[in-house]
Amino acid sequence: MPLSDTTLYYFYNYLDVKQDITDFLFVDIKNNKITTSAVRRILINLKRKLGYTTLFPHYLRHTFATYFILYGGDPLSLKIILGHTTLYMTEIYVHIAKQIALARNVKYTPLSNIPFFQKKRR
Repeated sequence: MPLSDTTLYYFYNYLDVKQDITDFLFVDIKNNKITTSAVRRILINLKRKLGYTTLFPHYLRHTFATYFILYGGDPLSLKIILGHTTLYMTEIYVHIAKQIALARNVKYTPLSNIPFFQKKRR
């Protein structure tokens, strides 16, 4: 899986701090491996602190995939990263990213910047 320089920096720092106390990569404060239920609890606490109504691991995966495409990642690489067997699932993220890009850039279209065509605010 490709990792950015920033991600690698923090990952290697984490490994330095962790110092092979345990065989598990991700551990809690007592050096026990982090389980799926622990991740669920972390997200529930985070959701509560941030005031979100929903926050699930799959949302994080979905957000990553959407922004990967939005910021120039290619669908084939995303397919590999996510472990999909076909490009069909990554096409969904391409569509969503296109919609986000269009919505973000509508204010830069030529007609939007000509006073005659601008909508009157009421």
